Order: sequence, then structure tokens, then C-alpha cells
Amino acid sequence: MVRALSDKPALAAWEIMNEPEGSILIEGNSNPCYDTVKMGQYGAGWTNTYIPMERMLRFINKQIGAIKRTDNKVLVTVGSWSEHPQSDAYDDTFNFYKDSCLVGAGGEAQGTVDFYQIHTYSWEGNWNAHSPFKVTAASFNLDKPLVIGEFAQVCAGGESVEALWNYAYNQGYSGGAWSWQYNLDNGHCQDSQDAQDRGMQTIRSNSHNGLIRVPIN
Repeated sequence: MVRALSDKPALAAWEIMNEPEGSILIEGNSNPCYDTVKMGQYGAGWTNTYIPMERMLRFINKQIGAIKRTDNKVLVTVGSWSEHPQSDAYDDTFNFYKDSCLVGAGGEAQGTVDFYQIHTYSWEGNWNAHSPFKVTAASFNLDKPLVIGEFAQVCAGGESVEALWNYAYNQGYSGGAWSWQYNLDNGHCQDSQDAQDRGMQTIRSNSHNGLIRVPIN
């Protein structure tokens, strides 16, 4: 599949898995890359699938390695359900998807993400203290670009869709922002296509931010 789609200009990146933290076993471990106790305090493991983090990271590392051996120009990411699993900057976060954790679990030197991706929604009308819409991208102290991979005006504490897109663009999220979701299915926390269009139109003519190096050849 990677080989067949490698020449598609509309393919921005491969996402190995959406919100793998929902399937994680909450357990302590002497290796901080596999210790999920802190993450469990904030709701991880909600599917009751109980996959150990070491096994999950090994899977992700091996999948990325296989993709990059097939197409070494492609970008790869993992979308997390919140900021808690993708940053070492705060007491309530840990970056499970940094290079050392992924390679340590699976052994594939190429099996690392090209950019980080955090999903964020308000809860009972409030953002988490370290939600991307409460802090700048730089505050996460990451070594790669960061995408706000899911958000929606209807679950944004009353903020307008225009304000959300402007914030993401002007607060250092050079990886971009992806609203949830253009292919509507009447689910929870998703904006209408009209609302998403208004958000994108807000920053359409801007060019002063959002510049990152992306391989295209």
C-alpha cells in the first residue's frame, strides 16, 4: 500500500494509529518509556484492551521502519488523545513517542515519527491546563514540529472557530492544525463543514508563520 501510494501528492503523511493510549495497560515500570501510571490518572486505557506500552511502542516502531524502508521520503506520525503522552515539559506529561522510547522498544533506527500530533477538546467547558490552546507550541519543548491533530469549535469552551485557527497559526504550531472532522458522521465534538471552512479561510492568506522543512523530492 505504501509503495502504491508513494507518488500521490495529496498524501501528507501516514498515521500509524489514532489515539493508541485508549488501548494501553495502565501499569508501573522501571523504564519510564513503559510506565503508564501517570497517564492513567488522566483517562488513558478507556477501551479496556490492556496492551502493555512496550508492546505498543514496538509495534509503532516496526511499522514506521517498514514504511520508511519502502518510501524514505514519506512523513509518519501518531495522534495522541491529549498532550499527556507527547511531551516531557510538564509534571503531568511524558513523551512516549520520542526517538529513544520508540527505538528502545523496537530496535528500528528509522522507526521514529517525523512530527508530533496532539488532539485536544475542552471538558465540561474548560481546556486542560496544558492543552495546545492554552500554551504555545514551544512550551512543549519538542524536537520536531507539532500538529494540533484534532479539535472542534463545539468542544472548545465557547471559543470561536476563527479564534482557534488564528491561535494555532500564531502560537508556533508550525506543523499545522486539523479540525475534526470534514467527513461528518453525526458523532461527538465535530464541527460542520461550514464552520471548518470559516476557520481555514481565517488564515488562508497568511504566510508569516507555519514554515517548516518538508521533503518533496
